[in-house]
Order: sequence, then structure tokens, then C-alpha cells
Amino acid sequence: MRARVMISSVTKDEVSLGNLNRLAGIWNEAAGLQQRLIGGRETSTAIFSAIRSEIAAHLKAKYGLDAYIFEETAGPGRSPETETVLEATGAHLVIGIFNISR
Repeated sequence: MRARVMISSVTKDEVSLGNLNRLAGIWNEAAGLQQRLIGGRETSTAIFSAIRSEIAAHLKAKYGLDAYIFEETAGPGRSPETETVLEATGAHLVIGIFNISR
């Protein structure tokens, strides 16, 4: 059984990318990382949906994990709090992505 990884972020903010060259030795397909994150926009920021998608793709391709994006997974109609707890409890790893402004 592959490890199940839940990836989640609840904000729609944009995040400054910084120096992505530091990931060159470890990130799957690092060469096009910045372009995938900015999605062809003229900016140095990424939106959270692009970050979630990139992390899921990386974990699937490099480690063969069953990574999924919580916000894109349809639930049976329970309250958001209940659904979040049930999904997190069923995962082997939960990755929460946050933007902390300084």
C-alpha cells in the first residue's frame, strides 16, 4: 500500500517565490519549477493552487506516494470541520501550506 499524503491550504493569497535554484538537486523536474508555479504570468509570486499541485506531482513522481489535494477532493456533504478531520486521520502524512506575512 502506498503512503497516502493529504495536501491542503485554505488561503488564496499569493506567495513570493524566492530562490528556487536551491531545490535543483532534490526537486523532481526542477528546471521548469518557477514557470510551473507562476503559470506564465509576469510575476515572482505563486498562487496556492499551483503550489499544492506542484507538491502533489513531486511526491507522486519522485516517491510514488498517493498524494492528493484536499480542496479538490469531493466529500459526501459533511461539515468542513468533520471532513477535514476524517481525511487527515486517514492519511499517513498531512502537509498544510500557509502564508505567513511579515
